[in-house]
Amino acid sequence: MNNLALCILNILLQSFIVSPTISNHNIRGFAEDTDGHIWMGTFRGLNKYDNHNFKQYYWDADSLSLPDNQINAVHVDQNGRLWAASVFGLAYYTDQDNFRRVKIERPLSWNINQMVETSKGLMLF
Repeated sequence: MNNLALCILNILLQSFIVSPTISNHNIRGFAEDTDGHIWMGTFRGLNKYDNHNFKQYYWDADSLSLPDNQINAVHVDQNGRLWAASVFGLAYYTDQDNFRRVKIERPLSWNINQMVETSKGLMLF
């Protein structure tokens, strides 16, 4: 490849980069919370943008973390609670800057791909 082609390729690749500070560029879902923070679920973690900085949230052995790093969807419900659906379960964000995992009894699969809230506030996963 010549220098011009490499330069054009570099410009095209840069146009697809959302931010060099998020955990992964494969974004699977967006939500805005009641404080105006933007949440992005990615193939590798959950990211919060507070209008100045990004903060990443990941799974770890701590029970107050996400159930998995592969986030499929995010949703802010009618009460302002942020939900994160992953390939290994579901969690919601708490005011302690951590997550509470939702126990799923005898699932056929823990992989949750979508969330919908009814007009009465019932969450469907």
